[in-house]
Amino acid sequence: MIKSKSLQISAGEIRYLQSSPRDRDLVFIHGGFGDAGIISMLEKHFGREYRITAPYLPGHGSFDLGKNASYQDIVGTISEFLTKLELTDYVLMGHSLGGRLALDMALRGDLRAQSEILIAPMLFSITASLTQITANIMGDYVSDLGVSGRGISLRNETLYARFKNFQQIWRLVTSVGKVESITLPIPTTIIWGRGDSVLPLDMNLPIISRIKGAKLETYVGGHYWLFKDGSMEIIDRLITEK
Repeated sequence: MIKSKSLQISAGEIRYLQSSPRDRDLVFIHGGFGDAGIISMLEKHFGREYRITAPYLPGHGSFDLGKNASYQDIVGTISEFLTKLELTDYVLMGHSLGGRLALDMALRGDLRAQSEILIAPMLFSITASLTQITANIMGDYVSDLGVSGRGISLRNETLYARFKNFQQIWRLVTSVGKVESITLPIPTTIIWGRGDSVLPLDMNLPIISRIKGAKLETYVGGHYWLFKDGSMEIIDRLITEK
């Protein structure tokens, strides 16, 4: 059973979704303009082994972003949230902007995660126009009939918040900066679908090669959206086979 909860931190109130208790914990960080409601799909694949916690990023259903909020402010905010949850030895999973947040939080050295899984993380600032990115995102969404007939139910109660904070969120996803040569302190798996047109794998390979301590797993097909073309089933298998 998935419950909606909230936790007060110094910057405001973080809303999050959490599944039933299990022996292990998995924390999922959604992407820019994303929705923690994807937890319903994550629970389907990982719920027997993990209690899943999925926070809403600021501006996506938690407190609104201030006009002067920076990307590093968001890193600090989610890091504080995870500290206050008092989780230990959990798996940290992030997609797109959430993957980049997970990577940068691990570099801070104050996480108590045992490992992390980065799914098509945003390794450099988006340079394409908003029009082009929107076209790629929508193209990935509607191709192969999108989610039609797949029985996936994504929550949309935070749609207004994302629309209201559109400019601030867009400014954040275009200002994350480029990942330089780094060494990660915890075991990290990077997973990428070769069909991703929003964050293309080939554009990210040179950067991935400079991330020491990360293992790259790729698969044929795959889109930006995790529910497309059996992407989550493949990700599940890759994680299980680790």
